[in-house]
Amino acid sequence: MLTNEITETPAPALLLEREAEMAALEAMLGAASAGDGRLVVVEGTAGIGKTRLLAEARARAATVAFEVLTARGGELEGQFAFGIVRQLFEAPLAAAAAEVRAELLADAAGLSGGLFASAPAAASAEGAESSFAMLHGLYWLAANFASRKPTLLVVDDLHWADEPSMRWLLFLARRLEGLPLLLVVGTRPAAQANAPALVAELLADPVGVVIRPGSLGQDSAAALARERLGVEPDEVFSAALQTGSGGNPLYLVALLDALAKDGAAPTAEQAAHVLELGPRAVSYGVQTRLARLPSAASDLLRAAAILGDRTELPLVSTLSGLDMTAALAAASALVRSDLLRQETPVEFMHPVIRTAVLKDMGAAEQVRGHRRAAEALLEAGAPPEQAAAHLAQTVPAHDSFVVATLRRAAERSLAQGAPEAAVTYLRRALEEPPQPSERLEVLHELGVAELNSNATEAAEHLRQAVAALTDAAERPDILLAYSHALIAIDQPNDAIGVLKRTSDRIRDIDRDLHLRLEARLVVGTQFEPAFRQLRAERLEAAHLGGLESGIGAGLVLAQWAIEEARRGVSRERVIEYAGRAFASGALVEMDELLFALNGPFALALAGEVDEAARESTAAIAAAQRHSHILNLSVSYMIRGSVRWARGDLRGAEEDVRMGEFVEWPGVQAVRAAYLADILLEQGETGEAKEVLDHPLAVGASGFTVHFLQTRGRVRLETGRPEEALADFLEVGSITEALGVENPAYAPWRSQAALSLRRLDRQSEASELAVAELELSRRWGAARTVGISLRALGLIDGGHPGQELLREAVDVLAGSPARLEHARALTDLGAALRRGGSRSEARQLLRQGVELAHQCGATALVTRANEELAATGAHPRTILLSGLDALTASERRVAHMAAEDLSNKEIAQSLFVTVKTVEQHLGRVYRKLAISSRRELGAALGAGTELKT
Repeated sequence: MLTNEITETPAPALLLEREAEMAALEAMLGAASAGDGRLVVVEGTAGIGKTRLLAEARARAATVAFEVLTARGGELEGQFAFGIVRQLFEAPLAAAAAEVRAELLADAAGLSGGLFASAPAAASAEGAESSFAMLHGLYWLAANFASRKPTLLVVDDLHWADEPSMRWLLFLARRLEGLPLLLVVGTRPAAQANAPALVAELLADPVGVVIRPGSLGQDSAAALARERLGVEPDEVFSAALQTGSGGNPLYLVALLDALAKDGAAPTAEQAAHVLELGPRAVSYGVQTRLARLPSAASDLLRAAAILGDRTELPLVSTLSGLDMTAALAAASALVRSDLLRQETPVEFMHPVIRTAVLKDMGAAEQVRGHRRAAEALLEAGAPPEQAAAHLAQTVPAHDSFVVATLRRAAERSLAQGAPEAAVTYLRRALEEPPQPSERLEVLHELGVAELNSNATEAAEHLRQAVAALTDAAERPDILLAYSHALIAIDQPNDAIGVLKRTSDRIRDIDRDLHLRLEARLVVGTQFEPAFRQLRAERLEAAHLGGLESGIGAGLVLAQWAIEEARRGVSRERVIEYAGRAFASGALVEMDELLFALNGPFALALAGEVDEAARESTAAIAAAQRHSHILNLSVSYMIRGSVRWARGDLRGAEEDVRMGEFVEWPGVQAVRAAYLADILLEQGETGEAKEVLDHPLAVGASGFTVHFLQTRGRVRLETGRPEEALADFLEVGSITEALGVENPAYAPWRSQAALSLRRLDRQSEASELAVAELELSRRWGAARTVGISLRALGLIDGGHPGQELLREAVDVLAGSPARLEHARALTDLGAALRRGGSRSEARQLLRQGVELAHQCGATALVTRANEELAATGAHPRTILLSGLDALTASERRVAHMAAEDLSNKEIAQSLFVTVKTVEQHLGRVYRKLAISSRRELGAALGAGTELKT
């Protein structure tokens, strides 16, 4: 089995031409010791001296009381999920006392505990969430090591690292600030790596230090010749050494050793022989040394080459067919011949020696060796993932052992947050291929694993699994996964038929599952106009069948709530359906939470923003408890939309920015729209435009509604009314096709009317504005009615317009919609100012400035102040001090600190570093003029100073 120990690399006494490199490493150690975490990447070709520099870094770190954790990649490491991470932490955790281990794995670090346990939790369909949680947990594990004493993490031969470990190292590298931790890695150029893009990304890290050791010159070649041959070399001989080895230290030493064994003297006459031998020095050295050893040594070396570095001798002995006595004698002979570094765990003097041995073996022998190695590893108690790394090197042969082992490895990898590795194992299992009876399970498992990285491939494999079912109703787990994949790729068409048939068949057999399938069917079609009629029919049928209790009933009720909100006829029904959905518990069940979030969104459209905020906050808390990033991000986004509707722009920005982890195109489009809305109100028009400039990658037109609505607003504000009008009219076309009539969902008519007004198309503008007001009054939510009244008031103008604006102010005054109230106050004040009622205008405009300021609506504050100045009054000067000066991130951290969370707890909840929290709090204290977190509660509740 693999060991977590890496021995010190024997090296020549001379360390030549590496003064600058060592100075850089010592400076980085000093910075890390002072709490300034750093990344160092030592990049170079094989044999250039990367390992020697890493060994020197380890040695010097040990002298200054660093904790040193080491790992080394191997050619098989790329197939062993989190293999590098296990090397770094497994042995130190196993050796730690129980109380120390508990401390190291405390809090968020506990998310990584399953990686080092013998039996991790069962796989979940939410492997992407497990993946992020694992990265997060491993970061805190490293941080906990560093909190005990400064820590050096060393990873050699990173180019052979597995992808999950590489992703974690990248994750860690971006979060080193404020940690007494130095990460040093050695790698060949990115093009030679298992994951070239990830290695290139690490090399490009803007705060990392890249060390590229150069080739040794002729003087260094002469010094090494003098050291190893014991005599002064001729200058011509030294020049040939440098040319023949290319100045590569490994090849230079191999060349010198080969020459010494040949008995060649370091004279000018031997220069030609040096140049001829140069490129073959390593392989020549291996062959000549093996030729002098017994056959048992060759057998052991071949077995070691198959198993890879850091394998315990008993396992190598088993694979080679030697008994332990013979194996130990052979290993000792190989160590004396400088082919192995030590007897056990077995380790080659350099990876190029292992490569030379493998090249000499041939493909057929290697394949047989890897198959036997997998069996030997499992018999020795190794994890299936380690055996799978060997089976990945074999060729398909209808081998049931291969399929079974790969499936077990995939199950563990998925549970441990390595879906990419699980996909690799299961694709290879599918190629074997499995027996027909097992193929269905492999397809299902592969589709579930692919959901986390490639939903399109997941949908195809799950489609094949569904097609293989004689009765889809017998495997609802496959159906649910298939529907999830199709929703993720915004292609519900293929799922509709099978979902309908399965749901109908089990209606009377399993009512809860039937309703869960119905809810997914509705969610998956809600943005696609072609399924409008189907969606209505299925909702009606589910309602007639009864929705009294259970998660399935709660999910359908949440869809009923949003459907009623889109129609815009009965707020009362929306409130009732949403309340019943919440009571079912659907918002706290992780597998279904995503499909239940239509409930709080519908409540917000109905004007019940306080209840919507409470329920979305509960969803956030549930998702945080499970480290479920998709559900967490979407829940934050829903609460952000609620805060935006209330006029809490700072809080809305906090929440919407937390949705950045989601990669689903439809969700990204909606998030971009909300963020741009907020930025527009904050006066950041250029940034809002930038957010919306990225092309949409969504298929269903319904996902573009909010995006187009917001883009239209930005275009209108930047003097492009014709383009704005086109966006608003497109929204109208899409919502009409979807059956959406409610202006609360998309007030496109009023915005189109304001665009038409800019274009002097008054009658068309008035017609649209009147139509929207009628729909808004039918709906009855104060915010919706106020928006429509304000738009019609601006379009009508004169005294009639003033009356409509007064009504908008009155309607909004009693609602939570503070931003729309501030907007109506400003527009009414401006209208009165133009009509000559300057005194009343001043009063209203001052109110508008104050309320807009409380909302964080900088753009509206500016406009209201301009109108106020036009009345002859002084603009209201608002001092950006206290709470108003805080950024969204600072506010979020400040509120959590005020709730007595520690810096570490805040960092773990927000997926940031402790240093980031400390920096935020430092700025908060300065802006609030306080000196400690004990004063935060009072400061956060304080008002804002305004001057006239």
